Amino acid sequence: MSDWIEAERILKYLKGTAEMILVYEARGKRLVGYSDASLGRTDVEGKSTTGCLIKLYGDAVAWKTEKQRNVATSSMELEYVAMSRTAKLLMRIDILKERLLKDKNKLTLMCDNKAAISAAKTEIFKIPNASREVRFSFHKKCL
Repeated sequence: MSDWIEAERILKYLKGTAEMILVYEARGKRLVGYSDASLGRTDVEGKSTTGCLIKLYGDAVAWKTEKQRNVATSSMELEYVAMSRTAKLLMRIDILKERLLKDKNKLTLMCDNKAAISAAKTEIFKIPNASREVRFSFHKKCL
């Protein structure tokens, strides 16, 4: 029964906002991805949270946050994985942008962890499992 009430609430909201629109003002000229992570110290299972925000021409076009499946051993490892996942989404959006807007500007990936950035640039950080190495190396194309 509560699902039905929630569905009705959503429909009322959509009906009341049918005339509203989102306005994107092209204030920037780049596609920028921001990644961040939080080490799971307060989580019972020890799992961390990662998130990202993608901006195109200064406006947010995509965002994501998720609890990780694996337990990270360090904040650097966690940020490294978050950067890679953000870069993967960033490159997908870049492909769409190039096809739809015929715009080929440089991608930018932002991260607040200096150790993860350094490891990504110098390739010092090696993940033991080969499939993880491939999966988490997307950021190298954005740095």
